[in-house]
Amino acid sequence: MPNSTDSAENGSLLKSSATEPAGGLPEDSPAPAGQVPQAAHRLLRAASRLIFKLFNDIRIYGRHHVPAEGAVILAANHPTYLDPPLIMCALRRQVRFLAWERLFRVPILRRLMVWYGTIPVNLSRPGRGSFEAAVRVLRAREVFGIFPEGGRSDFGSMNPLKSGVARLAMITGAPIVPISIIGAHRIWPKTKNFPRPGGPIIIEFHPPIRLDSEELKNRRRDKSFEREIVDKVMSAINQKLLPALRKERRQDMVYKRPGQIWNWALEGLPFFFSLWLLALNHFRFRAIPWSFYAWVAAYAAYCAAYLLIPWKNKWRVGLWNVAPWIVLLGLVLQLTDSFNTGTGALGAAALVLMAWMATFRFRIYRRFRVWVLPLSYAALVVWSLVLP
Repeated sequence: MPNSTDSAENGSLLKSSATEPAGGLPEDSPAPAGQVPQAAHRLLRAASRLIFKLFNDIRIYGRHHVPAEGAVILAANHPTYLDPPLIMCALRRQVRFLAWERLFRVPILRRLMVWYGTIPVNLSRPGRGSFEAAVRVLRAREVFGIFPEGGRSDFGSMNPLKSGVARLAMITGAPIVPISIIGAHRIWPKTKNFPRPGGPIIIEFHPPIRLDSEELKNRRRDKSFEREIVDKVMSAINQKLLPALRKERRQDMVYKRPGQIWNWALEGLPFFFSLWLLALNHFRFRAIPWSFYAWVAAYAAYCAAYLLIPWKNKWRVGLWNVAPWIVLLGLVLQLTDSFNTGTGALGAAALVLMAWMATFRFRIYRRFRVWVLPLSYAALVVWSLVLP
């Protein structure tokens, strides 16, 4: 996947000339749109979107704010290295980003970079090279993506923006479409080496910021004008980003709160059902084989190990969430004597779905589990009465 160049907007970027160099751009020159394989780009975009949808619940809003043609600057916050492909898979138009030229020396990465339409940048002169490459893209009436922070964000909130995005708009006259990337910092925190599943990730495009031609003519060299443009971009991004970060913090406080009795009631459902089976046996209403209790005994052993052994990670917590479903499936198969029938396959598919929801859609799963799990065990109680 393409990687944005964190130093693409350093101080030397502001000193770049507003005109293209006469000798061209031998190292940083972007390939024209016609030279980028469109079929491969569309295939890669579709594959990326499917992966993000399946594992990260990507949600895209406001795509209509991006003009269908002409030069456009996409300016987004930069929480992770996944941001370029997240933006690319959200649009039909091809988005050009800058990438470290050494990545193009790796054959597989080079192919992916070309398909994505990224532009190699020589980091020995990142300011001038990257700025001139961006101007070339916009003058070719293409879409250019930039992260005005100049580096990845810390803990989701934005770092101060550099003025390179304003300079690009002032030189080329291209409109700026601010983008809020929400939730990605939880998928790939700055402190981690690799991304992890989870979500949702929200990509929100905001209305374009267009520069008035008369004001641009009169204030082209006005530094305060640059700052005004940057402030507008930051304000538009934070309009959705900051409330989302506050909501995340509130949710984290709720989810991490100790002593959640209702969760213990859910995890105790297999034990309640075993008491029901004992009652059926005691009153001779129905003979219950002792093999039924093997499922509950195994579950009790797991619960004891979970509570007594202080080793915790996301896989152990995930198993803790789906364990009552595993016991439920085992009891259903035992009641119907259908270990070798289609009922078993259907139950296994349902269990896989629960595990997927618990891993990749945990917030939805948490609400779903509170209602559906008790109803499922209640249906099992009724089923134990009516089955011959």
